[in-house]
Amino acid sequence: MREARTAERTALLRLLPRVPIFLTLQTMVNGLVSGAAHALTWQGHRARLVRWNWQRDAVHQFTYQGQQMRWFADSVGAFCLRFLLADGGTQEQWYRFFLLYTPLTQVRLMRARLDRLLRWREARERWPSYTQMPPILILAESMRQAAWWQEAAEHVTQTLGVVPPLGAITSRSQETPTLDEKQASHRASDRLPIGTPWGLSWKRLGSQQACHLHELVCPQDDPDFPDLFPHEPLLLQEQHASPQEQERVPLPSLGARLYRFERRREGRPRPPQKRTLGVEAWRWSCLDLSPRQWDILLLLQAHPLLSRENLCAHLHLEGSSVRHLLAPLARAELIQEYETRVGERFALAERGLRLLAASSHCQVRYLVHRPDSPGESDPPAQGLVPRGLPGLLKQVEHIAGVYSFFDALARFGWVRWWETGAICVRFYRFQEAWYSIRPDAVAECAGDSQMSQRPWRFWLEWDRGTMHQRDLQRKMGSYARYLASREWACEHPVPPTLLCVVPEMAQERSLAQIALSRLKDCPVHVALYLTTRSLLMTAGISAAIWRQVLPHRRQVLEQFPARLALFPANAETNERPQQEALT
Repeated sequence: MREARTAERTALLRLLPRVPIFLTLQTMVNGLVSGAAHALTWQGHRARLVRWNWQRDAVHQFTYQGQQMRWFADSVGAFCLRFLLADGGTQEQWYRFFLLYTPLTQVRLMRARLDRLLRWREARERWPSYTQMPPILILAESMRQAAWWQEAAEHVTQTLGVVPPLGAITSRSQETPTLDEKQASHRASDRLPIGTPWGLSWKRLGSQQACHLHELVCPQDDPDFPDLFPHEPLLLQEQHASPQEQERVPLPSLGARLYRFERRREGRPRPPQKRTLGVEAWRWSCLDLSPRQWDILLLLQAHPLLSRENLCAHLHLEGSSVRHLLAPLARAELIQEYETRVGERFALAERGLRLLAASSHCQVRYLVHRPDSPGESDPPAQGLVPRGLPGLLKQVEHIAGVYSFFDALARFGWVRWWETGAICVRFYRFQEAWYSIRPDAVAECAGDSQMSQRPWRFWLEWDRGTMHQRDLQRKMGSYARYLASREWACEHPVPPTLLCVVPEMAQERSLAQIALSRLKDCPVHVALYLTTRSLLMTAGISAAIWRQVLPHRRQVLEQFPARLALFPANAETNERPQQEALT
């Protein structure tokens, strides 16, 4: 009995980091099941829900081309609908689905999840039922993560040489729909239940075409998920149940939760401190994390070595609030503090890395740094460190400047998303050769500016004066080749704008001359803007500090127009930075 309790406790302990994910998944599944009878019709007849079930963290072993593999899905589900026919008879049809969701924006993890599902679809065991592949439904954390899921689907499809998967993707942060999405929503508004996943804005995997779920799910003869519906218990229940009981199927509540936690009464002592010690500490610590603290962990995973000021800007919190949020994370050893040449910085500790990996049900190797050479030294930290952290510690002044740039954008509410590190690398093929570019950051800003009335993207190059003429020429040549290859069109219909920040006026003139010579023959019109770090620090990012370079117009240095304000401050956002500066 003691061994059984120990095994059960260990199994439950491993699920603790997944509890926030399970709550989101169950809300999604509840919405799918409760709205299925209303959203799906068959030959004009309304349906009635007969049976449904779902399984979280589903794993299946299969053989693909002689190799043993397995796929993982955050959840799989199936439900049965009964339709009343015109002749008085009934017809039952099954519907199945995969559901994927992860808070981490890890491209390799997304590709691995889709790769295994597509290999299973092409495996020999699936040939008899190849056309009955359940649709893959993906719940993205943001619109940017949804774009990375689309990229992962296209990459896996091209690598395996198979047809695109049947599925769709939606985002938890719904934005303003496009014209096609509005038309599709208007056509189906009379049959889609409001407030459920059936009424959300979905896009097909691969084509990114706006669609609705009732266009993707296909009726099937059986559930085909043995773990969800054991046949013998179901047959016994159906034999002993009355017709009224067979028709009565409980619907899930949209607000239902998986677990109920006991509230600690005031004055009751805390549990023994031994639960915060040992290898289980990072699993127990997730129970005390607030949503804001989860945001801090995810932000530190995407951008290591953030300072308190960086966290305040992007979380829109005061310094005292951030200090109270960081203290429990440091005590639980989820984050690590680094004393650098530019002050105090924070990054994920080994327990924080393992916690995020366990929450997304992936191996920690997706998040940790792996030395390129055996002799490469690690930073002064114990255990595993985030990916790319040793290199960032060597150029901490550079990364601090990049973070300060986005701090200013976040305070004025311009930045919609921003990326730094290895995720900014773009590999492309040009004239039978492979090249790559790696800007310091890639971001998207809101519209309603002098640049565009729609959201626009830009590359950021932050130069501290360490790059020589040859380095600048090679960098501008890389951007010219990338724009000429038109690989940028796979991500966005308009090429990103290139923003360069240099230390002084002399470097600005030198970089402008190099850009005019390297980009003048580019077949794509390049939007290039330069400024200096001194203007950025004194006048501010909302002032007219940017100088436009026009290579396609054969511009010369003496014909530069007046400086422009790319990020003007409006009345609402102009008060907050002034108040923060006073505090």
